[in-house]
Amino acid sequence: MPRAEGSGDERAPLSVDVRLPGGVVWYDLFTNERLEGGQSVAREVGLADTPVYVRGGSVVPTRERQRRSSTLMRGDPYTLHVYLDGEGSASGDLYVDDGESFDYERGGYVHRIFRFAGTVLESVPAPNPNSNPDSAVRKAYEESARKLRVERIVVAGLRQAAQPVTKARVTVGGGQPLLVDVEYDANINAHVVRDPAVSIVDSWRIELLA
Repeated sequence: MPRAEGSGDERAPLSVDVRLPGGVVWYDLFTNERLEGGQSVAREVGLADTPVYVRGGSVVPTRERQRRSSTLMRGDPYTLHVYLDGEGSASGDLYVDDGESFDYERGGYVHRIFRFAGTVLESVPAPNPNSNPDSAVRKAYEESARKLRVERIVVAGLRQAAQPVTKARVTVGGGQPLLVDVEYDANINAHVVRDPAVSIVDSWRIELLA
């Protein structure tokens, strides 16, 4: 329950207790602080603060460019936030369509599954519930969506290896692998892969390397 602390000023921060369900690990959405479930944590919050925690084992795609409307974000790149569970794994998905037409009923959309295990993040197609997708509609939308890229991958909860992770090997389809830089950002408590040069449409594999 909220508890007012300090002076009687209504704008003074409150201390709130947040109960985290047990059996899983949790991450503070804003700091990536890793917390064990089955406990209460105290947080100071102001009027503009909302404590939010993400269940370990999740992959959460976001678009992080500030725009005046969601329509203006349609061409923006994605960031994939990977929150590892106690076994070092995570999964999630991303669904995108044109947001206007009914072409999704004929296969005009992109739906990808993201899976992280060990040191590898991969993107694979989700099962298609449409038994008779219009291949021309599907291909046309995939081609238009190919410009939508992943600009950043943020991995929280990665176990520290004997050697620090500094590179990632990116393989798209059966193409030649590409090495990109990985850095640990202490400000957000996470490893960051910047500009892995992958599209949301393609199947790809990214392996973290020491």
